[in-house]
Amino acid sequence: MQPVGTGEIIGGIVTAPAWRRVGRRVLRLTLVGLVGLAALLGRACQAEPATAPPAAPLRLVFAGDTYFGETFIGRETLDGKALPGPEAGLQAAAALQPLVRDADAVILNLETPLTYLDSSPLAGRKDYLHRGHPETSLQALRVLRASAVSLANNHAMDYGEAGLADTLATLRSQGIESFGAGSGPRHAATPWSRRWQTPAGDLTVIVATGYEYNRRYDTHYDVYAEPGDEGVNLWTPDSARNQVRALRAAWPRAVIVAFPHGGDNYAWRDDHQVRLHEALIDAGADLVLGHGAHLAQEIACRQGRWIVHGLGNAVFNTPGRYADSRRHPWSLVAALLLHADSAGLRLGLRLYPIHSDNQTTGYRPQPVTRDEAERLARLLMWRASGLGQQLVLRPVRDAWGWHFPIDLGTRALEPPLRLEPRALSRRQD
Repeated sequence: MQPVGTGEIIGGIVTAPAWRRVGRRVLRLTLVGLVGLAALLGRACQAEPATAPPAAPLRLVFAGDTYFGETFIGRETLDGKALPGPEAGLQAAAALQPLVRDADAVILNLETPLTYLDSSPLAGRKDYLHRGHPETSLQALRVLRASAVSLANNHAMDYGEAGLADTLATLRSQGIESFGAGSGPRHAATPWSRRWQTPAGDLTVIVATGYEYNRRYDTHYDVYAEPGDEGVNLWTPDSARNQVRALRAAWPRAVIVAFPHGGDNYAWRDDHQVRLHEALIDAGADLVLGHGAHLAQEIACRQGRWIVHGLGNAVFNTPGRYADSRRHPWSLVAALLLHADSAGLRLGLRLYPIHSDNQTTGYRPQPVTRDEAERLARLLMWRASGLGQQLVLRPVRDAWGWHFPIDLGTRALEPPLRLEPRALSRRQD
């Protein structure tokens, strides 16, 4: 796969104030003109395993919604459903540990503030307030070998600006990077990045994240970053497109992964996700790995590049509503494989299904059997065929478990440069 074209060159990351003055008016117009799900149709894409490289590639693991359930500890049931015990977070993280073994980086969507605060400014106004205990959550994150966490989601601000500040400080104290939230739009929009030096050339990976526009979370809960205020990075199709275009213009050979949050709980993808995720691909993202719906959503190919609309959960210790919603219980953990040699950079994706229904797993995410992997493959292929797109998924087993391998192609490496390993990451004060 050749490097993506830059399109329009934007001189920097476009932050929320640039569009918010007209954002709601534009949003109303764009919502009226939402393209249908058939907008993902195009040339057929077939998921095939890449040829096994001669040496071990870099392995970057991405997992979705993560919350260790401390809010529920002390109660046994809720609405007739079992709740997690005091050790459930660590036990669940340990159950997933084999999938993050030997990873060069692990990136999660942390869907909770980490704070000791007793009260939330949203108490009585917002359902499902999350609060993670800093010590126990950090222990579980260490078990998961978390390198970085995205905070661009609908729970990062559950305990207000003070709770977000506590979260950032807690993560920083343990060397876990965070992105997707911060003081003001520019800070919140700063992506995570890492640069590796290889004998064949340098390799930069950039992960950008944002939380899709939600009117209620804007007007009632004020979660999005604004000048002078803490908040999360807001992504509309236009603002996300501008941010990724700017990154692609500045780093034409970097591997850019978009890691958006959005969608409805326990549901298939919706039109808002489609528009956002397509905009990210069109702007130059190499791969879109969404999260937010708590289950694996549709997989699509656009312009030869792949979209996983929703990974689902990593560890998400809430009672869950899979049976109530009559939805499948599986999530996906994604491993991005990067192999550099004299021929260039070869990219591969492996999607590992896990069982995420806490009511049947006892709050221990489980790897799937071959039969379950085949069932999920058939379900995802059926969803793609209903949208007019051909998708072929063939379960394969490796040392980490059953997975769906996808060849992402090849590209040129960057010439060696003398740069700091995290040149794009914001400075940690």
